[in-house]
Amino acid sequence: MASRRCVAALVLTALAATMLYGCGRKAPPMQTVGILMLDDSRQPVLDGLKDGLRRFGREENVDVRYVVRNAEGDETRVNSLARELAGLNPKVICALGSEEAVAAVPLAESAGVPVVYLAVGNPESLGIAKTPTEPLPNTTGIRTGYAERLPKRMQLATFFFPDVRAITVLYEPRDPASARGMKLCEETGPKLGLIVQSIALTSDADVRYFAETMGPGKYQLLLYTPAPLLVKHHKDIIAPAAIRAGVPIFGFNRQACYGGAVISFGPNANSFGAQGAHLVHRILLGSAPETMPIELPEGSQLELCLNMKVAQKIGVVFPPRMFELADLIIR
Repeated sequence: MASRRCVAALVLTALAATMLYGCGRKAPPMQTVGILMLDDSRQPVLDGLKDGLRRFGREENVDVRYVVRNAEGDETRVNSLARELAGLNPKVICALGSEEAVAAVPLAESAGVPVVYLAVGNPESLGIAKTPTEPLPNTTGIRTGYAERLPKRMQLATFFFPDVRAITVLYEPRDPASARGMKLCEETGPKLGLIVQSIALTSDADVRYFAETMGPGKYQLLLYTPAPLLVKHHKDIIAPAAIRAGVPIFGFNRQACYGGAVISFGPNANSFGAQGAHLVHRILLGSAPETMPIELPEGSQLELCLNMKVAQKIGVVFPPRMFELADLIIR
C-alpha cells in the first residue's frame, strides 16, 4: 500500500510540473555567443572555450549557440566580420586573438555588445585595455603572457642546449607583444652569457626569404617570439627549412612543437579558451565584463613539450633529466 502511495505521489508531482510549464513557463532561451577568428590556427582556443563552457553546464545547441565568423587568414575581412557579428546582437563576442580583439573591442562601446578576448599578447599596447589587468568598459579577457616568459625560455635553453652560445630571435616589429619579447631577450641574453641575434620579419616575403637562406651551421638555435607571422608560417615554411638545416626551434606552445619545433614552453592555446570560459559564463549570467580583471594563464597551464621525431632528425640529444620534466613528449 505504501509503495502505491509513493507511485501516486510521483505521478501527481510530474503532472503538476507539466501543467506549470504548460501555462506560460518556458525553458530558458538559448543564448548566442559570437566567435571571431582570423583563421583556423585559432581552433584550439575555440575548442578550449567550448570545453570550458560545457563544464559550466552550457551544452552547444542546447543552452548556447555559437555563431562563428572566420576570416580565413584575410586580415582585411576581420573588421567587417566583427560588425556582422555585432549586428546579430549576441550576448557576447569572443575574439580569439589580437587582430580579432582590435576589431571587436570598439564595438563593445558603439554597439553595446560585451567582448571577451582570448589569447591576446599585450592588450594595453594595442589600445584595448587601460592597464595589463584593467579592461575597457564592457570588455575583459585573457592575455597570453608569451612575451613575459621569454627570459624563462632563454634560461631553459641554457640548460637544454648547453653548447649553444648564440640564440637567434625571430620577431615581428609591428606586433607589440613580439617587439616587447625581443626587447626582453636583448636584456636577458648578456645575463645568461648568450649572444642574442635578432631577425625582423615584416611580411610573408621576409619569412620565405629567411627560410630559403637558412643553411647548415648558420644558426645555433631559433627562438620564437609571439609573432603572428611565425604562427602563420611555422609549420609549412620555417620548420621544414630549419629541419633541413639542422637548426632546433624553441617555440612558445605545444602547437609549435606539433608543427616542427623541437621544444616548447608555455601555456597550451587550448587553455586560453578553457580559462576564458568562466568570464563568458558570468557575462551570460548578467555580470558586467569590466568588473572582471584581465587574466594571465594559470601557472598550472604551463607545459614543457619535446618533439623527439624532430630531435632525431636534426641530431639533438637532450639531457636525461629533461624527460622527467617534460609534460608532453611527441614520439
